Amino acid sequence: MQRHADTDLVVVSNRLPITLTETPSGYTYKPSAGGLATALSGLKEANFLWIGWPGAVVEEGVQKHIEEDLLREHRCMPVFLSNEQVEQFYNRFCNGVIWPLFHYLPEYTDFELVGWNYYQEVNELFANAVAEVAPPDATIWIHDYHLMLLPQLLRERLPDARIGFFLHIPFPSSEVYRLLPVRRQILTGLLGADVVGFHTYDYARHFRSACMRVLGYDAKPDMVDADGRPVQLVVAPIGIDPDRFVELARSTRTQMRLERLRSQFRSRRVILGVDRLDYSKGLTHKLRAFARFLQRHPEWRNRCVFLQVAVPSRTGVQRYKQLRREVEELVGHVNGLYSSVEHTPVHFLFQNVSPTTLSALYQLGDVCWVSSIRDGMNLVSQEYVVSQLEGDGVLVLSEFAGAAQILDGAILVNPWNVDQMADALREALEMPIEEREARLARMREKIYSNSSKAWAEKFLGIIRKHTEEVRAVPDRINLLRVLEDLTQACVQAEKRYFLLDYDGTLRPFAPTPQEAVPTPQVRELLNALASLPNTYVYVVSGRDQETLESWLGDLPIGLCAEHGVLFRDVGSREWQRLVHVSTDWFETVRPIMESYAQMTPGALVEKKSAALAWHFRRCDPDFGQWQANELAFHLASVVSNLPVEVIHGHKVIEVRAQGANKGALVRHLEKRWERDDFIFAIGDDATDEDMFQALQGRGWCCRLGRGPSAAAYYLERQADVMRVLNHLVRAVQGSPAEQVQG
Repeated sequence: MQRHADTDLVVVSNRLPITLTETPSGYTYKPSAGGLATALSGLKEANFLWIGWPGAVVEEGVQKHIEEDLLREHRCMPVFLSNEQVEQFYNRFCNGVIWPLFHYLPEYTDFELVGWNYYQEVNELFANAVAEVAPPDATIWIHDYHLMLLPQLLRERLPDARIGFFLHIPFPSSEVYRLLPVRRQILTGLLGADVVGFHTYDYARHFRSACMRVLGYDAKPDMVDADGRPVQLVVAPIGIDPDRFVELARSTRTQMRLERLRSQFRSRRVILGVDRLDYSKGLTHKLRAFARFLQRHPEWRNRCVFLQVAVPSRTGVQRYKQLRREVEELVGHVNGLYSSVEHTPVHFLFQNVSPTTLSALYQLGDVCWVSSIRDGMNLVSQEYVVSQLEGDGVLVLSEFAGAAQILDGAILVNPWNVDQMADALREALEMPIEEREARLARMREKIYSNSSKAWAEKFLGIIRKHTEEVRAVPDRINLLRVLEDLTQACVQAEKRYFLLDYDGTLRPFAPTPQEAVPTPQVRELLNALASLPNTYVYVVSGRDQETLESWLGDLPIGLCAEHGVLFRDVGSREWQRLVHVSTDWFETVRPIMESYAQMTPGALVEKKSAALAWHFRRCDPDFGQWQANELAFHLASVVSNLPVEVIHGHKVIEVRAQGANKGALVRHLEKRWERDDFIFAIGDDATDEDMFQALQGRGWCCRLGRGPSAAAYYLERQADVMRVLNHLVRAVQGSPAEQVQG
């Protein structure tokens, strides 16, 4: 497959905007209906390539021909799937696990390992397809829950790509999300993107909370720190193309269809529902509420009809067959109670309707009723508003649909509250014309200002702006890309110095400081490094002297405790103080920290010889971060005239004496260094910046993550640190070095 160097944008979704259908005479291509295809149709990018499944299982012998046709005629590249992949990936996992769980119906989930395995397999197929054709620095926009592993898979294959992901369904609260057995893998996959987008702030907030609770990442309201790489969270509700719906509503065919419908329903008021037949749409809730409305308000029994269009969905799935039976039984029950010879209150249409008929129904409906129990956005509500040419319809909208946060002229309802929905129907039917027109005008203005085209251009603009800002930070280089140069410098040097941070660098973070004991692998690595000829290894940590001594004191390495305050040299058992500072300020700061610890379950205060640390790694992530911010703000005002500084570390707020930092070790050692010595310094947070700055560009400085740093190099993950150091050991020993890849 040829790489498309002229491609401005690569769009990736489960389905292509072209549907492939097999006929006796061959395959036909038909444009797919859907908001996403419409949203992207008017983009400024003249050259964009769309990658996805064509909607049919294609025999291997004709795949090449279809691929060439789609690429030439539609700028689409198909990813072909087998029947088994469609069944397991799409039906079993996407729609049998992710869809119900993300719509707050965990009792409907049916997790099986085989479905998850196919989900991984299909995401890998998509990753390979994109990597084959996309330029190395492509802008790639991935869509929806079918491809949540794809961002990270592409990050590994195309590290310079600009990757955005948009979730078109709700993201559930972390309490619900954590029920997912593969919760870590899904989050890690999504965080491969530069930007992750959602329809509402609630969804973004839930995602942020899940990243904090499941992965232990630090996060701001609009950003997640994914191992040092900032991933921006964006709230961007999708819109429609309003001009297209207005044009359709005004067409002669639509108006003729509308006249026939009006003559059919004569003077009766029409309550309209348009939904897929899906348990997330609240159809049974609607029918019970409509029955309650007719029971309470007999004066409306012969004056209104409820016309519900239910578009067939996943008709082969047992749960959907059961839902259809339940809905039809309720329709029969309501009609049995309230029908007369002249009038049937509920008209239920289980069928697809043409765009012309749908537009006519939108104009016919005096009320449009959306009762989703969960809905990512719900575009029916927007389509109804702009199709109301006479401008006097009323929208009754579930507060659990994403559209509820942008359409402030709707009557909002809780679909679980049958009485409230019944009252809302009466309010809608009896609302004065002036209020109906004012509400619709407000909503129409919002829809026009947030069209589908504006949504797409806004999101793409955010991807580019964010990636430019991240990459505009002093140009840093992935250490793995210059590993050969690093290795050569290390091997050829007469003397080697390694300055290694501990927590987060040599050892992943643990729930409490005491649990982060060095693994056998860490100890073996440090011992191997120190055993190299003319090699000096120093572990530079915020840990106290006693902890470092007990964990690493038996190794032939140097130790530096409390970020540079205390030091034990290589080959020595004696500790010396590198920085002499006053600790009189302890009496002021410690009571404040302890009071916040008492108010924050899981927090603890650690006393060091020249610093005090407030740890919140074991706290509830959201509350712990909140309290940490409050504490830092409080301390900043208290210590402004004291010789100390407040440092934000990983899940810790530390107050330390000025000058007590890792730069002190560099200043102590630099008098030993000669010009050609190999110096390698690595760390993962703000406390390591003092070490990098003191080195003033000398040697090889590396910080985990892509964020701003005085270090010229970076690594993406903590696991890469061990791989690089082991690689250097083997190279100096003359052993065959293992392949190290990003």
